[in-house]
Amino acid sequence: MSDQIEAKPSALLGGLILLDEVDLREEFSQLTMPSLSLLGEHDNLVSVANKTKLSELSPMNQQVILQQSSHAPFISEPILFNQVLISFIDA
Repeated sequence: MSDQIEAKPSALLGGLILLDEVDLREEFSQLTMPSLSLLGEHDNLVSVANKTKLSELSPMNQQVILQQSSHAPFISEPILFNQVLISFIDA
């Protein structure tokens, strides 16, 4: 038995539909404050190949690739995820 809460299939499907239908690249490119993208090396949904495009769209965006993670690095590598996030916030 796991102490992880199971995601509802309807919520997961809703998220996939949003990813398919909503394009926020224009809004992302208008950000004027620093931002952070945490990417999982083994993510099949959001490829690390997007790293270059993120930089092109928003030069203020910092990307960190978590080597042992897929789409949910806060689950796969929670300690490293927290360290990177806190470091970004404190900077």
